Amino acid sequence: MTPGRQKKHNPGLPQRMRQKGKAYYYVKNQKWMKIGDTYAEAIARWQELEGVTLKGSTVGHAIDRYLLEILPEKAQATQREYKRYAIRLREVFGDTLLEYIEQTHIAQYLASVHP
Repeated sequence: MTPGRQKKHNPGLPQRMRQKGKAYYYVKNQKWMKIGDTYAEAIARWQELEGVTLKGSTVGHAIDRYLLEILPEKAQATQREYKRYAIRLREVFGDTLLEYIEQTHIAQYLASVHP
């Protein structure tokens, strides 16, 4: 599968998912459908619409699973920060298979973020 062009708006969100205000939308064929008020419920609904399972093997799928299952148990301030981190991690590692990520990749990323 050939990746499409880079999204101009909401680049940290999955394909066909947009955020407008505090709500999240699924956009297909220029039709906007509201899929949630929180990131976790929007991701769950997006996965249903896209036919994606949480048992994916990419870093992006692992991030989605964490945000859906574990993040809601955290404090609101922590949720905001972790969502920001998730967007940055998805931009760097999102489509990479988990089995190809090595400690050196993580160390290089951390060194570039926190020189």
